[in-house]
Amino acid sequence: GSLTESNKVGVIGALDIPFLHRYTDAYAEGALAVNPDVEVSTLWVGGDNPFSDPVRAKEQALALASGGVDHIYAATAGGNFGVFEAAKEEGFFAYGVDVNQCPDAPGFVMENMIKRVDLAIVDAVDQLMAGETGFFNTYGLAEGAMGLVSLVGENPGDSQCVLQDYPDLIEILRGLQQQIIDGELVIEDPMFAQ
Repeated sequence: GSLTESNKVGVIGALDIPFLHRYTDAYAEGALAVNPDVEVSTLWVGGDNPFSDPVRAKEQALALASGGVDHIYAATAGGNFGVFEAAKEEGFFAYGVDVNQCPDAPGFVMENMIKRVDLAIVDAVDQLMAGETGFFNTYGLAEGAMGLVSLVGENPGDSQCVLQDYPDLIEILRGLQQQIIDGELVIEDPMFAQ
């Protein structure tokens, strides 16, 4: 929201399901929170292979870019590479998810949301080994299981994320992250929305 020059940002998700709205909605809400004038466009890959269709994801990214969108968040797993390819071709900024994908398109991937599935797996194995069954765990910022490369990644300065060029913005994000952890800023979870 603070980096867009066109006031148009986009989101490309694999499927229009509540679980993926955890990512797509949060991006849109974050952009709108800092820039109420921003327009957010969301597209869904869908099809037979929504989590591994870089061709379809790229075409959607190109369509958004042709409409003036200059920042696109990609939540399409294997399809993200198509979005990054489109970013290089059209000169917009992309955002990835799960791991640091900045090296996949240096200069065009602004940042990545890190998802530390390894922490959840270790906890689940420990619970199973302790004889627990039927448990449900959630992980987020407070547990260190979610976050941005620039905030939770090892050696963020070496990440190749464009956000490293904006240290003042990184500090603002660090403060917002702490507000979420402290419960001062509450983000509604679309998985449990009524």
